[in-house]
Amino acid sequence: MKILESQNAVLSNFEVYQHLLNEQYKFRDHERKKKVPRNAQTIVKEVLEYFKTPPSPLSQHPITYNGLTVHRLVDQLHNYELSKGEMIIILNVRPENLAVLSSCIEDFMTRFTEDQQNEMQAIIEQVLGPFPPKEHAEDGEAA
Repeated sequence: MKILESQNAVLSNFEVYQHLLNEQYKFRDHERKKKVPRNAQTIVKEVLEYFKTPPSPLSQHPITYNGLTVHRLVDQLHNYELSKGEMIIILNVRPENLAVLSSCIEDFMTRFTEDQQNEMQAIIEQVLGPFPPKEHAEDGEAA
């Protein structure tokens, strides 16, 4: 087998999550003629569990992502000329502040003005939903 184009299509964690959910339902389908290998079922289950654990954006209940989220985010951030990789990182991380956003985008502080940085953060929060408040452990709690 020969690879013609490397990384022609890149999927976000949400797209992989949706695909694995569909596969998991197929595993439960008793009318399916082919027997699915048990290790495939285990892998799908474990990856879905990984996506559902914090700090993953997919761990929020209800999930703020939907089928149009990727397209809406790409459309709204189009003017900032972000690479595919930067867009995928933003979708996968869902940066909650400018510090996290700057780690998702190469040369963030030099490429964009402060106003552009704040606009991008606002667009991300609008499209991907607000980041859930963090639960703080009590200081006097014993282990």
